Amino acid sequence: PRLHEEAPNAQRVSLDVGVTLQPSAPWLSCAPFLALTHGGKGFNLKVSPGQLPPGAHYAEVAGHDSSSPRRGPLFSLPVTVCRPHANLAAPHAPCHVAFERVAFSPGHIERRFVVPPRGATWATLTLRARGAPRSREPAGSVVYMYSLTQLLPQKHIGQSSETRRVTMGVPDEAQGAGAPATEYVSTVACVGGVTLEVAVAQWWMSLGETELDVRLDFFGLSPSVEQLTLDGRTLFSSLELHSFRRTSVEPEGSLKTLRRACRPLQAKLVPPAAPCGDVGIGDAGVGGKTPIYDYLLSYKFALKEACEGVTVRFPSLSAQLYESGYEAQLWALFDAHKRLLRWGDYYVDKTKLKAGEYEVRLQLRHDSPAHLEKLKDLPMVVDLQIAPVALSFHWSRASALDDPAAGPKPPLRRLLEPHTRVALHVASPAAPAIAEPGDTLLGSATFAKLSSEGVGAGKRPGGWPVTLFVPPAAKKEEPPKSASKDKEDETAPHRMEAALRALKISQLVNLSPKCKCKPPKEPAAAGEAAPLPHEAAAVRYEALLAELRAECAAAAAPPDAPPEVPPLL
Repeated sequence: PRLHEEAPNAQRVSLDVGVTLQPSAPWLSCAPFLALTHGGKGFNLKVSPGQLPPGAHYAEVAGHDSSSPRRGPLFSLPVTVCRPHANLAAPHAPCHVAFERVAFSPGHIERRFVVPPRGATWATLTLRARGAPRSREPAGSVVYMYSLTQLLPQKHIGQSSETRRVTMGVPDEAQGAGAPATEYVSTVACVGGVTLEVAVAQWWMSLGETELDVRLDFFGLSPSVEQLTLDGRTLFSSLELHSFRRTSVEPEGSLKTLRRACRPLQAKLVPPAAPCGDVGIGDAGVGGKTPIYDYLLSYKFALKEACEGVTVRFPSLSAQLYESGYEAQLWALFDAHKRLLRWGDYYVDKTKLKAGEYEVRLQLRHDSPAHLEKLKDLPMVVDLQIAPVALSFHWSRASALDDPAAGPKPPLRRLLEPHTRVALHVASPAAPAIAEPGDTLLGSATFAKLSSEGVGAGKRPGGWPVTLFVPPAAKKEEPPKSASKDKEDETAPHRMEAALRALKISQLVNLSPKCKCKPPKEPAAAGEAAPLPHEAAAVRYEALLAELRAECAAAAAPPDAPPEVPPLL
């Protein structure tokens, strides 16, 4: 128990409740009595699941007030234990497990817990249906639901589980070759050493009793890094591959997304809104309520060309609903004409945009202004779907560098023996023209590829994430000038003559009789009267004009003159 923060200390000290602890299962043991004071108190609980059969088991520890047991439990502590039906992570354990002839009826659910081998990265699920021996319903198609789930730390359950509904046929000799398929195969990603729950149920509307064979085969080819990062400033990056079983290796991958980061152009803290009349609806904190503040962030980005898949996301806040530290989150996408195109909250989705400028506004809510002010520089990322950029894989550094001395490139497909390692080098591809320095290219890569005769996809679904940082753009080289043209420019005299003529023509404007020019600075000769300003300009104008006329009459433009030099009239 915890009293109010304004409660006096004497009341806090006087709080002492005697609690009797009662486990509901014999495999739980704890102290029989607990003295509960202000602020709460913990106790030790021992779980002994060694004698439990495989499956899910539930029990709880109830705490009753020892002075008044009839009041019911003050609290209940739930305890769930999952005992695996097959522990494939044990030494010398096989890489597969099968549960044969599992009986089903409408609405019936069967759960199995399997620990995958350490090093497993994907699993293949195989379902085979058959009719029950004493089933009274006619044979036909049956609908099943299955779910494969692993609980991983700090990861959304949707990223580590798969749930599907499948329709399968029950074998019947009277249907002949047109009978529906009785086998279903699916490949899912998994993590080795973490308990995998396999839940299968027959759809409640599918009548009849059936039997199902469930089989799981585990495979694995693990890279030394879970996320491969390619630096555009280097020629290649290296990693290692290892497997817990004999696996065929044939790496392939591509980059399909361009990610661009944007900083906010404006950040504004909005004070709480006043209540609306007598209703009392508002954020101002009426009646002892905590006031709520709004924080608005504005972003802008531009697209040079239309894009089929554009995703707006805030990496620090996305995919966090109940775990988010903020009360609310809402963003809206506008075009250049302030038209609302799309909006979202914690989860992202793709949209189709045309070329142009766009604005994104993000609204956050919290009762602490200081907590909101920390997000004034929160970056936003825009993911653009681009044409796939293929990745190049090599088994040696010389091959990654295209060394001619290395000889022909060896085959990319090879076999990896159990518990062995092999080095792999990935060349950094050239970024597409739309990419800018500082952008990031995202994609995926798969390293295993089993034979087509095997069951399932033969590789990890979704692959492994790959990231490429776009380096600064290369300097564009200007085309070199030919030697004959350079020599012609150096020896041709018409270049200098054209420049002199242009200068003389420009002086005619300043020496025109209609232009008021200043008198010459040379003093008049002794005994001669100084000419007037307009007379001196007229004399210089007539002399320069006569010189140009004589030059034009005597000289002709050279035949090799460039076209940009106009002929003199």
